[in-house]
Amino acid sequence: MAVFGNAEHKRRINIVKLRELLAERGIVTLINESVVMDIRGAQIQIVGLDDPHSGHSRAAAAYAHADASRWTLVLVHSPEGVLELDGRRADLVLGGHTHGGQILLPGIGWVSDNTHNRVGLISGLYNAEDLAIRAGLKKPPSALYVSRGLGTSGWPIRLRCRPELPIFVLRRIT
Repeated sequence: MAVFGNAEHKRRINIVKLRELLAERGIVTLINESVVMDIRGAQIQIVGLDDPHSGHSRAAAAYAHADASRWTLVLVHSPEGVLELDGRRADLVLGGHTHGGQILLPGIGWVSDNTHNRVGLISGLYNAEDLAIRAGLKKPPSALYVSRGLGTSGWPIRLRCRPELPIFVLRRIT
């Protein structure tokens, strides 16, 4: 599963062709839509939001066929996407885009979060209480993980912000 980010929405990128190429390689791209997958006998609902940073996310469309009673994983490139969920079910949101702040200065913190809505969701795991406070959400997702990712943006350096490729293992609790 994949969602598009701001880089895929640049003028030189043919989104339709890119989606076809990914599909040929078995990678399903969710563009403001949801799917239910059967994984080893358990069903998981995945909602994919197109990139909120570049103005392409449409939460209402993404959730149009979603089942509010089903455990839901939300994929979104930028953590700004949580601002659009508006109380819709999101048990775990996975995002990135911020590069973890990329440059962290002692005593100051990160130089840029690379988002339009400075909500302080830069890196790591945030629970519902964190999201309510930091993002001002009345009905926040249960959890959000913001990956620092592998690349850089703007300046081709990282300072006190190691790259990461997180791996999640989801287990059904019975």
